[in-house]
Amino acid sequence: VDSLTQIAGTDGTDILWIIDTSCSMADDASNLLAGIDAMINSLPPTGWRLNMLSADPKGYDDEQFPLVPGDTIVEAEAMYNKMYRGPYEKGFEALQKYMEDSLYAKTWMRPGAALLVVFVSDEDDQSTDVFYNVSDFIDWLNYGRNGIFMSSIVNLEPAQSLCNTSVLEEGARYSEVTAYYGGVI
Repeated sequence: VDSLTQIAGTDGTDILWIIDTSCSMADDASNLLAGIDAMINSLPPTGWRLNMLSADPKGYDDEQFPLVPGDTIVEAEAMYNKMYRGPYEKGFEALQKYMEDSLYAKTWMRPGAALLVVFVSDEDDQSTDVFYNVSDFIDWLNYGRNGIFMSSIVNLEPAQSLCNTSVLEEGARYSEVTAYYGGVI
């Protein structure tokens, strides 16, 4: 039997980069900004909004307007430099806190837009006090939201990694949620 799943139309794409801002990521800033620059230059000329959040749930800026078409790496770097720097690698919890508690997020995030989440970390998600299992996070994210896309820029186990550096910790939980959504790791 042939079948086709029709993807529902969306009102653009809201993009959230959840970035590990702990001390161990400090030397990766230039590579991170180069990746964000490449993404901005690859996005369509309209229909997207992009915001960056710390993976530390204590540190979202409740007044940070997202990047929009026409913004450049200059604005992205200013946003990155303004981000809260905290010790926690709790990307799942940071996303939940931002989407549920931030009044400002509710003003710019569009209910009809697709959601693309990009996790960037050199360690695994540590939100186990809020989302004990990855499936708990997936259940929360799926509740009332359509058009979810996921990507993770994380360490892989040495047998899968293309890097020649020592791995602090694999991003297994980030990889698991990204695989669930058919995203890119």
